[in-house]
Amino acid sequence: MNKNPFEVRLDVLKMAQEMLETEHKSKELKFKEQVETMRSSEQVPVQDILNYIDANSPKPYTENDVITRSSALYSFVNEKK
Repeated sequence: MNKNPFEVRLDVLKMAQEMLETEHKSKELKFKEQVETMRSSEQVPVQDILNYIDANSPKPYTENDVITRSSALYSFVNEKK
């Protein structure tokens, strides 16, 4: 099945978004595990946990992140080697 350039771009955008979503979920899981470890430790003060949350909470990806990632992926498609 041949795809036109618009369909290829759409596929690349979807791929980039899926990759960023997977990365975000992984970061979020690691973050939650760390917070839970700190919370279950009786030696870590609550304020330290709150500071950790404020400083390390995973930020959601943006449209620019998707475009940047898809551009990197699409450049591979355009290579003529």
